[in-house]
Amino acid sequence: MKRLSLTAAVFTLAGVTLAGCSYPITYQYKMVFEVETPEGVKTAFNVVEVLIPSSGPTKARGEALYLDLGSGRRPLIALLTSHHNNKGYMVGNWGDNSPFKILAKLYGEKFTDYGTKDENLKKLVSYRGAREIKPNANDLPDLVTFADVNDPKSVIAVDAEDLAATLGEGVRWHKVTIEITDEPVST
Repeated sequence: MKRLSLTAAVFTLAGVTLAGCSYPITYQYKMVFEVETPEGVKTAFNVVEVLIPSSGPTKARGEALYLDLGSGRRPLIALLTSHHNNKGYMVGNWGDNSPFKILAKLYGEKFTDYGTKDENLKKLVSYRGAREIKPNANDLPDLVTFADVNDPKSVIAVDAEDLAATLGEGVRWHKVTIEITDEPVST
């Protein structure tokens, strides 16, 4: 199985822009994983569209980031979801399908919400350029792999701070970046 497609909530949106910042609002982000393996550095990326509706939860559209680590190794997959503890409470900075707080921090902003009339969101989505993330559980979406990629019930959580524990000896982060982008959504 060359590619595993894990699709987030799908929505249809035509002609939505940030002009005037009326709802719904969308933006895209691109995440790139570079992981060192004994066979060399492996790289993959995805582009996700975030929808902020006038009411209700934020939604994401795109594919999970799927990184093939090579023959005989389990893949690394970054979902489009936020971190939750065993009681269902979000414990990370990712947010509900949106890295808004992470992007703000990486682009040097102090705000943690969309602000009045969404002025913070308008400012944030104007930034460009990749920013490096220190790979840890708070600053990444949920990471998983599969004991058997042909069996969806064999999903295993991956510790962002210890890839080798689940993915094998010699597997570690090389670099992780994220950026606001105009690139098309991954399909």
